[in-house]
Amino acid sequence: MAKIIPSRFCAVEFPTDLEAKQSSILTGPQKMWLQYNLSNIANEKLAMEFTPNDLNTFMQREAELKGQIGILQYLLDCSQTAEDEQRAELLLNQSPN
Repeated sequence: MAKIIPSRFCAVEFPTDLEAKQSSILTGPQKMWLQYNLSNIANEKLAMEFTPNDLNTFMQREAELKGQIGILQYLLDCSQTAEDEQRAELLLNQSPN
């Protein structure tokens, strides 16, 4: 069972690597929600128009969207990696030795 570590950001300590890996696997609806938001943010970033008169605002918004895209993609990638590893372990355990 994961243990909450008192900290400013609510850190969690997993007793095993397996528990940490299982915790990173997202459900289908969670993946869809993240992908939906990723798509919307990416489309917003692509639709941005350069505004030379307000360069700082443009650059800040672009950086914000890039960060949002990065974290959403990171969460999806972590889940996919954990699923792939879990699937590979199951196949390895099922194969005759």
